[in-house]
Amino acid sequence: MTAKTSIHAGIRSLSRSRLTTDTKKILTDNLLATFATTIAGLLGFFLQALVSHTLEPVKFGAAFALISFYSIIVRPAATVGRLVAWRTSSEVASDKGSKAEGNTVLRVTIKWLLIIGVVLSGLSILAGKTIGGYIHLTTTDIILASLSVPFLLAFQPLLGALQGDRRFKAWSSLNIVLPLSYVLLVVVLVFPFGVAGVIGGVTLGSAISFFIGLYILRRSIWSTDRSKAELQLGKYLPFLTTGLATTLTVGVFISADVIVVQHFFNRTIAGQYAIVAVIGNALFSVAGGVLSATFPSIVARQTRHQSTVPILLGTLSVFILVTITGATAIQALGEPILRIVGGTKYIGAASFIGWYSLGMGMLSWATILIHTQQARNRMHLLWILLPALAARISLLLLFHRSIMMVVTVSDTLVFLLCIVLFITYMLDEAKLQRGARL
Repeated sequence: MTAKTSIHAGIRSLSRSRLTTDTKKILTDNLLATFATTIAGLLGFFLQALVSHTLEPVKFGAAFALISFYSIIVRPAATVGRLVAWRTSSEVASDKGSKAEGNTVLRVTIKWLLIIGVVLSGLSILAGKTIGGYIHLTTTDIILASLSVPFLLAFQPLLGALQGDRRFKAWSSLNIVLPLSYVLLVVVLVFPFGVAGVIGGVTLGSAISFFIGLYILRRSIWSTDRSKAELQLGKYLPFLTTGLATTLTVGVFISADVIVVQHFFNRTIAGQYAIVAVIGNALFSVAGGVLSATFPSIVARQTRHQSTVPILLGTLSVFILVTITGATAIQALGEPILRIVGGTKYIGAASFIGWYSLGMGMLSWATILIHTQQARNRMHLLWILLPALAARISLLLLFHRSIMMVVTVSDTLVFLLCIVLFITYMLDEAKLQRGARL
């Protein structure tokens, strides 16, 4: 065997070894993430079932609408979390053995998100009467909910740091801690305080979870290598811009319909719609866990100029199967599911529960496609996301004569978004691979 042949054989062996290691790591991370999001989803189910059995549909719908409103506000912080994960994953994949820049991004983003959260909380309190009037809650409820904003915003970079470093045991634990703290605190507070107890429990749970995450990542946050990496926001601008558009668009797709239904429909119907949203979101929440596990692998492959098609198609195939199977089962078993989760007061929503779940499942496909392309740190996604955001808001306000109309229009729009995103991804991937071969 010549030296040249030996070198080529060694390279092929190393590539196969790296591929096998990567595959095992992806599978392990996905199992951990799926386990964590499943447990978190079950805790969320328990919490919503407890609250819906305790409160009348009118009060439950109002409380859920308020939580949905603030989830739209805090959701863009997930972009910052992905930025931390992207930066950390890139440093790990480049084999430099240092996460100095990732730690700097983590430290700076936590500080600024806390400041932004305090400002948003203050603005929410000032607008408390207006917000409360729109969704039929008191100013006290708005104040309690607004206090959670700084903690929920700054929680996302902590998750991103663990995700980027592939510390999925700690990541999974932290993802379980958040809903678990909600459950324990709401159980204590809902009976004496009603809606205020639910909102107060969520706020306290958010603060506790943030400080636990801060403790887990204390060494990264207060690392001594801060002088080695200056934060250059310019090179992160495309990622942050598309990320903010992504999280805002996804947040509006998830929560805006709940707020619109709460405002325009009978409040009992709005309460029934809210419990359907809780159940349907279960299909979407599992996607978040798997996506968190695959995102670092996607970034690593792109850093090495390798195709991401195998990971994307594998993940997408699983979620298409889960969505179709899950939505069909939920529609067929709608009445017993609603009776168990919410009680007999909610079974009027059985006619559309599966169709709503189908839309949430398809939204998980769209999110996978969006985040895969976002990792390329380019602005082209805005040409898809901004029209989708405008269409979502416009169609909700124009077509809400019935609940089934709201669900049908929402499902159709999400499906069209998936088609456009998939075509865009395949064209972009083909272009990248042609460039890599030149």
